[in-house]
Amino acid sequence: MVEEALYHEGIVFNQLENLKLCPCDSNWSKLLVRLLKDSPNLRELEVSLNDDHKNSCVDPPVCWENQLNCVPECLLSTLGTFKWTGIHGSPKVMDLAKYILRNARCLKTATILFQSALETEDEREIMIQEVGKRWEELFQMLRERRDVLLPLIHARRDIVKERKKKIKKEYVHSYVDTLSDLELPDEKMKLNELRSRGVAMDHSEPEMDRISQFPDELLLKVLQFLPTRTAVSTSVLSKRWEFLWMWLPKLEYDNTDQSSSELQRLRAFLHLNLPLHRAPAIEIFRLKFVNIPTGIFKPKDIKLWVVIALSRCVRELNLNLRCMCRATSLPSSLYICKSLVVLKLIGDEISVDVPRTAYLPSLKTLLLRRVIYSHVNENSLHRLLSCCPVLEDLVLERCSMDYMGESEIFRTVNVTIPSLQRLALEIPRDVDMDELVVNTPSLKYFKLVAEEDSYSYDFQDMSKLEVVDIETTFPDINKFVTSITSVKRLSLCVRVNAEEEEALYSEGIVFNQLENLKLCPCDANWSKLLVRFLENSPHLRELEIDLNDDHKDSCVDPLVCLENQLNYVPECLRSSLETFKWTGIHGSQKEIELVKYILRNACCLKTATILFQSTTPETEDKRKTMFQELLLSSRSSTTCQLVFD
Repeated sequence: MVEEALYHEGIVFNQLENLKLCPCDSNWSKLLVRLLKDSPNLRELEVSLNDDHKNSCVDPPVCWENQLNCVPECLLSTLGTFKWTGIHGSPKVMDLAKYILRNARCLKTATILFQSALETEDEREIMIQEVGKRWEELFQMLRERRDVLLPLIHARRDIVKERKKKIKKEYVHSYVDTLSDLELPDEKMKLNELRSRGVAMDHSEPEMDRISQFPDELLLKVLQFLPTRTAVSTSVLSKRWEFLWMWLPKLEYDNTDQSSSELQRLRAFLHLNLPLHRAPAIEIFRLKFVNIPTGIFKPKDIKLWVVIALSRCVRELNLNLRCMCRATSLPSSLYICKSLVVLKLIGDEISVDVPRTAYLPSLKTLLLRRVIYSHVNENSLHRLLSCCPVLEDLVLERCSMDYMGESEIFRTVNVTIPSLQRLALEIPRDVDMDELVVNTPSLKYFKLVAEEDSYSYDFQDMSKLEVVDIETTFPDINKFVTSITSVKRLSLCVRVNAEEEEALYSEGIVFNQLENLKLCPCDANWSKLLVRFLENSPHLRELEIDLNDDHKDSCVDPLVCLENQLNYVPECLRSSLETFKWTGIHGSQKEIELVKYILRNACCLKTATILFQSTTPETEDKRKTMFQELLLSSRSSTTCQLVFD
């Protein structure tokens, strides 16, 4: 369809007030251009993609800036409502929408509804980030206007005044001098300095005025998508925005990319403004100060800011303090805060000293990474865990000096929390302890990373476990396995201090709920453990052998031959296993035989993925030979796809 397909020039729609177009045709935007030019009284414009044409949306083939010699009269004087339904967000589409927003002077409402395809979580996050980038660009432009353009205008005014005083005859104005005393023909009104700024910024001030007409609640939601530092900078926009940021319920401050002088200003800013913050309740308060030069932030500063946040009924408190040279003791009011739901403490500069009166009735999430526990009040960690009656999520990472050298106080880590549902423990090698006790009857997720095997484990009531991720050395794997028989997903990277059958768990244990099993082949007994799990997991659907990145040099060939070890084909291979994956395989003959056994006996297998370790040119021929051997091996499942990398 070419230009002749549009209607003739000279046709005017004087009575047209409402226009709705479907963007399913390649010439729809050309038609829209003509209708805008020929509809001087248009009040409502809607671009709506019909349900039947979801797959027919076409990008505008015209560039509006080039197509229109002048802004249509309806945009200048009448258009009050603009709506686009089913927008897919391409650059050309966004340029069209921006053109209308930039030129529609009487616009009251602009509604943009994206296609459902953009409603995924990832794309929604991308849209939010894009909005943040646009705001950042706007604020940078405003800062440049404030720091460069306005001083030039003021300086020019002063020069003009001085010249007028010296020159008695009529003074001839240059063009630049008219910017501050401009008269637009269509409005016939003299612009003040604020209007002058808008003219110098390509009419951006009227757009800002329209945004400012939104209610505070909506503007605050917009500001919450921005970093706090950027949200604060909106105070320079106008008096309408000057103190709006002080109602923000989310405050985040960090020292990323800041010099010492900027950190000094940040400290002064917090001391001045945080006590005056107007939000009745602070939803989130985060401080991240890492590698701070000595003397800038003092422990009493952090303590004061935390006290202020607590006084505003804070719901989430997140402190990340590392390498600040001095430990920060948290206020005692923290441990009796009724509103606190999430508490995250990170860094060896945080001292946890829990009083006897501690009680956190609302706390559901607790994260403690490498913090220091005071030894004055006996076991502060145990006391902290005991004062959280509704705790659901606990992350605990210890460090060698977390009890200031008083290791006798912390010989036993006891996690006894009836309400706990998620537990993640990380215990490095240099931590001195005797026993780990876990008694959590409501636990659904359990992760343990422990490098030391000198202490014992006591896993008691964990009957509701669904997901377990373990990387450690077990002196008694039988006790552990007995407590996790209800698990649905199991990831194991274990080293067992025993030989032969003693390295395995007792006979008779069955994992009726286990559907996903992941094993790391870094221990000499891993293949024996695999045999036992195959025998005792009748409903296993996914099996993965994955060599952890930290154990690249520890891969061990299977000690057993599945053909000889198993008297019969396990039930899971005959009836349920659908996915098999081996990551980091070396390609030894024993490994190949194990893969061939599974391919030969897994009747329901749909996908088998073999990912080799990185090879050298010298081993490439060997790798190709292994590919060929597996491709020619027999498969019980006729629908199985074999994938190599």
